[in-house]
Amino acid sequence: MNIGNHTWSHPSLSDVTAEAYEHDIALDEPALAEYAGKRDWHWFRYPYLEEGDTLEKRRAVRDWLRRKGYRTAQVTLNFNDDDWDDAYGRCAAKHDEAAIGWLKQSYMDNAAQFIRVGREEEQTAFGHEIPNVLLLHETAFTTLMVPDLLRLLRMQGFRFKPLSEVERDPAYALDPDAALKDGGSLPNQFLNSRHLAYPPFTPEPEEKLDSICR
Repeated sequence: MNIGNHTWSHPSLSDVTAEAYEHDIALDEPALAEYAGKRDWHWFRYPYLEEGDTLEKRRAVRDWLRRKGYRTAQVTLNFNDDDWDDAYGRCAAKHDEAAIGWLKQSYMDNAAQFIRVGREEEQTAFGHEIPNVLLLHETAFTTLMVPDLLRLLRMQGFRFKPLSEVERDPAYALDPDAALKDGGSLPNQFLNSRHLAYPPFTPEPEEKLDSICR
């Protein structure tokens, strides 16, 4: 598995200057160089998928990344998988198997829905589906759910390749060049900047995730 840069302290670009953000990226580089060995670690994913709430910040950071030899690790599919982890920790501590069963089912339902929504967003943004990059977090619950998630993806026809191969698709070179405070996946950025409609979807069960096993 390869590694890449995600900043040193996970700031939002909306909350800091471009210069401070670039400094935070640079702070991560010694550790990446040490642990990556001969692998190319010059990939950067923006924390919170936020690429700049002003055009000045967006363009400044993108230019800095280019000069430093980075490529942006864009995301096309995201279902906020990490939102389940705190609830899972509480339910596991209480050995509440019924609640954990609900967490598993709601996680998979949410994943299936937002994988579909993400693919539909690509049709709207680009006119066709592009090779996808799914954002996942290394949490206890996502680790538990990975086998089920992989089965779902394979059933839907997905196959797996390294990020460097997937992001050779020309769509990943496109830039909406827009100030977007809330960020988002690559299709999200194009939909938001062009004021295009999102496919219908059911929001994740935030209230129950927050209250379960309290």
